[in-house]
Amino acid sequence: MPGLGMQDANPSAPDNVTTSFALPTSSTGGHGHGIVVESCALAWTVGSLVRRRTFDDIAAMELELERSAEEPFVRCDILFTEGECLGMLIELNRAKDIAIYRAFVTELFERLGPAQRQRIIFREGASPASRVLSIVLCVVLLLTLLGVLLFGVASGAFFEEENAWLGIPLVLLFVFVLSGILRRTLKSEQKTYDPETLSQRCLP
Repeated sequence: MPGLGMQDANPSAPDNVTTSFALPTSSTGGHGHGIVVESCALAWTVGSLVRRRTFDDIAAMELELERSAEEPFVRCDILFTEGECLGMLIELNRAKDIAIYRAFVTELFERLGPAQRQRIIFREGASPASRVLSIVLCVVLLLTLLGVLLFGVASGAFFEEENAWLGIPLVLLFVFVLSGILRRTLKSEQKTYDPETLSQRCLP
């Protein structure tokens, strides 16, 4: 399958075996498609340009698998020492891309040397920015629903029309669901993991 295990020898560096993966990427400069894992580096395209970073430039790797979102996805962010970030975000309903993504992560981890594994910070879970956004959104929606509930009860709006009181259990249901989402989000801080035993929670 193209992009899965397709290896080419570089004539200028016989020991450098590369594996190409047809995955959508985003990084400084824009979006691209396709990433190459070399023996000691990563290369990817941004428009017509090719960017390349060695494994020694990697500062951290973040993996996330979100199955409960409206559009379930898997994410991999590779953060480099100078601040650049190479990201991949793939929806779980794209079976071919998911298979390629899994092969890419496995291949990259296999090629990292012991010193690089020890130096790089490996994290799993939602990024701090998306976690804070989810918390704020849940809190705002909860406060809005509670405000509607209190106003409706205090003003008697829920009792003025026939069956209007059915709005009370409906609002309470939404409050219960949002409270559960908020509770789960508060507990979902990023965690570090041992790259020697790549967490299956991070891979689809």
